[in-house]
Amino acid sequence: MWSYESEQARLQELLELEILNDEGQGIAYDDHSDTDQSDEEEDRVEQQNENSDTEQDISDDEEMGEESPNSRLSFYGKDKVTRWRKVVSHPKTRKTRQMNIVKRLPGSSLTTRNLREPLEIWEYFFNDEILDIIVECTNEYIESVRNNFMRKRDATPTNLIEIRAFIGVIYMAGVYHANRLNAEDLWSNDGSGVEIFRLAMSLQRFRFLIRCLRFDSKETRAMRRETDKLAPIRNVFDRFVANCQNGFHHSEFVTVDEMLAGFRGKCSFRQYIPSKPNKYGLKILALCDAKLFYTSMINFASFKTSMWLQGLRFLFGR
Repeated sequence: MWSYESEQARLQELLELEILNDEGQGIAYDDHSDTDQSDEEEDRVEQQNENSDTEQDISDDEEMGEESPNSRLSFYGKDKVTRWRKVVSHPKTRKTRQMNIVKRLPGSSLTTRNLREPLEIWEYFFNDEILDIIVECTNEYIESVRNNFMRKRDATPTNLIEIRAFIGVIYMAGVYHANRLNAEDLWSNDGSGVEIFRLAMSLQRFRFLIRCLRFDSKETRAMRRETDKLAPIRNVFDRFVANCQNGFHHSEFVTVDEMLAGFRGKCSFRQYIPSKPNKYGLKILALCDAKLFYTSMINFASFKTSMWLQGLRFLFGR
């Protein structure tokens, strides 16, 4: 029966046999063609801004004409010690390691396989459990500031339906690229505004909710912040990441990368990186599927913490 491992082993044997045949025949190459090729490669390397040490070593070996059979199948890393194979070898005498066996197909899990509409997918990631936390914590803060209003109706508690409408209004503001517009322009009723904003809620109510929106209890925040810088959003953040992990199965190709989310607000671990498009922001570590382009785990990187340590904690969930 045909299998992936047997096919790879067969190709590896054919490749090694071809190399041995070339060496035994002693094929002669034209010196002028090698010189022209090496000159073209040197010109191409000069045009690149960043060249690795491996590329430089390979070009030097070609100029000296000292190419061995092993150099065709592998190359050395920047540390001049680590040796990388160009072709994956699958010997017949060795079994696949248990940790490398793919036990499930990559793609959507059972909980998300039947989701088709965009609203259904959004409701999976931001389920009622997350929204109930937002409603509860927001109402707790509204009760603490209600005495500051002369009219009690200006500080009425919110509910799940209104929070959904509030999030929808923020989405629509992004659709209209209104992040730099005044809110009064969006709610304007002189024909220049957007009607859907006025139908969702009043401008006064929107400003009140965006001021009172909370994701945790303010009474216990100070104690939790001593050990966790994400204490104000930890409950919601962890549940969202858990939904991302449970809704999708990775393929065998994953990568850990970082990004800088633009943010200029008040934050203890906000960073400044002048080489990024958004120079100020929050650095995020993300575990992504390199084949299916799905992000299943994210974590914020602190400026005072080593990136290497942050990556280990991120990968092992500690």
